[in-house]
Amino acid sequence: MFLDYIKYLFKSNNRHSVHSPFIYKFNEDVLNARLNAIEWNTLDFYIQNLKENETVLKIEDLGSGSKSLNKTLRKVKEIYKTASSNRRMMEILFQIVRYYQCKNILEIGTCLGVGTAAMQNALGNSNNSKINTIEGSKELLKFTSEYFNQQFKNNQVNFIEGNFDSVLPNLLPTLPPLDLVFVDGNHSYEATIRYFQMLLSKVHNESIFIFDDIYWSEGMKKAWNEIQNHPRVQCTADIFRWGIVFFRKEMQKEHFTIRFDGFLEAHIS
Repeated sequence: MFLDYIKYLFKSNNRHSVHSPFIYKFNEDVLNARLNAIEWNTLDFYIQNLKENETVLKIEDLGSGSKSLNKTLRKVKEIYKTASSNRRMMEILFQIVRYYQCKNILEIGTCLGVGTAAMQNALGNSNNSKINTIEGSKELLKFTSEYFNQQFKNNQVNFIEGNFDSVLPNLLPTLPPLDLVFVDGNHSYEATIRYFQMLLSKVHNESIFIFDDIYWSEGMKKAWNEIQNHPRVQCTADIFRWGIVFFRKEMQKEHFTIRFDGFLEAHIS
């Protein structure tokens, strides 16, 4: 992956060299926007408790190629350290939801709900918003859903336990068109392409898809390349940790590699 990152640095552009008005604003108003201290209060409290939590969970890894949840018994604080989004990635999720006014959200791979918490906070108390989040590990989801509901009263999150391949075919027909999809589970070529194809049934013009760890393996790199070149995809942004997909028909089909070092930042101390 280090070689991939060096190649990424050579290919990437900063925001001043991007000529697409949409991507320029995405870079300026989303990727480079920071949360203020007040906006961080609740999220920081959520994270700090996870970082110190000694609860031991039995992890069922139903995905492929997991480099972080590969032990049967793990402490919550260890799971947080190796598997959760860092501060900058949480900020991006928050900013995407708020800036593009995402209401209907699907998350594939809940883990400890760190990304879920960022999106929930961005939604505020909107009554017509919903986050459906799926996790394959039963004990992990039980802990996360209980902990999450303690931290966020009257939240808009529906926690779903089960194998993604079993859940999605039954869940998707019940959902409205999706504004945001965050795919962070089963990092294999076959699964990523399979989920992408299923999710296309819920795309509208302003939908945004985020794929985590697009440089995880040769299979993930292959999947990302196919997604970029799919006829329904109009624009993509590669920020190394994530691949972000836009479907807006008014845009020229383009792919951007954007200089972003946020994935290197440590977790909140």
